[in-house]
Amino acid sequence: MDRLIAPRTTYFERIRGNLMQQAKISIAQKLEQVLEDSARKIYELFEKTEIVYRKIVDFVLTIFYFIEDKIWYKIDKQKKIIDNPLYKKFRYLTFPWHFLWIIVYLLSKRKKNDRLIYDLPGVHIIVGPPGCGKSSLQFMLAERFRLKTGKPSLINSDFEKARLSEDKTYYFKYHYLYNFTDFWRDRRMVQLPNHKIAASLIIDEGHRILNYRENGSTEYNDKFMPFMNYAVLVRKYIKHIYFSTQMGKVDIQLMHLAQSLTQPRVDIGFDYPDWLVETGAYRFKIKGFFIDQFSIDANGEKSVKPVKSFYIKNEWADFDSFETMAMNDVYDHVKLYQPNNLIRERTHKTNG
Repeated sequence: MDRLIAPRTTYFERIRGNLMQQAKISIAQKLEQVLEDSARKIYELFEKTEIVYRKIVDFVLTIFYFIEDKIWYKIDKQKKIIDNPLYKKFRYLTFPWHFLWIIVYLLSKRKKNDRLIYDLPGVHIIVGPPGCGKSSLQFMLAERFRLKTGKPSLINSDFEKARLSEDKTYYFKYHYLYNFTDFWRDRRMVQLPNHKIAASLIIDEGHRILNYRENGSTEYNDKFMPFMNYAVLVRKYIKHIYFSTQMGKVDIQLMHLAQSLTQPRVDIGFDYPDWLVETGAYRFKIKGFFIDQFSIDANGEKSVKPVKSFYIKNEWADFDSFETMAMNDVYDHVKLYQPNNLIRERTHKTNG
């Protein structure tokens, strides 16, 4: 039986093989570059469309708010429309046209609430511009703790409205109001926040209290140093501190101590169930929060892009008991400036 002999490749065949291999690599590199360029263009298109989408949503909400504030409550101050039985029948007659929304709503009610990052013991820094939902998120977290543990929270902003008792005889609030200097001042902790009765400590508008740009000043250190000593041991006491600020960062020591750094965006929607089957009022409510979570580098700076994004559905807080402009009376004690009549002054001087 003849032995099979493998054919020997010639020099030119080896060169051709190498050229074909290089051509394949070149094609793969070009394909990879094309895919990267396409992905980049898709991402840029997504960013542009997201901005447009947000503007459209803001415009639609502006129209709805106008209908709600300027039209609805003015024409129905006496609740003649809401109390009219024909109005309720009209709402029920429209049901077949929006039954899909009802199904989605009922399915969403079955959604399980996963463990939130805000449940982790420690300091949680919440950043964002005015109106993004920082105080609203803090109120929701306080109400969530109250329903889960039975304990209220310590809050330094008066954003909780008083509730009327069930027998309608008196008004009350669940959460305790405090001032930052009630606990930390003169470089010492003058009182210990009562962790036996409070589930969390909320520091709203923290940049007004601890402006890190004033780091090193006597006034800053008088409050910051004792607070940091407590924050390091917070797990042994009140366990949860929620610190909100309009600045992108706070003191570098507090940034590194933080359990999380997040930025919320409030999700406002039409209160459909209340309109259809309860009061019939045309109003909006806070449905939840879109949360972007950021990382912190060695210099205490937050990452440019979020490392994680998630949604928290509100199933705990009644925002009818929340005041969005909690500090709108902060300057009530200051005398209002009244300018002189400049025309009268000039006339008086001319005649003189």
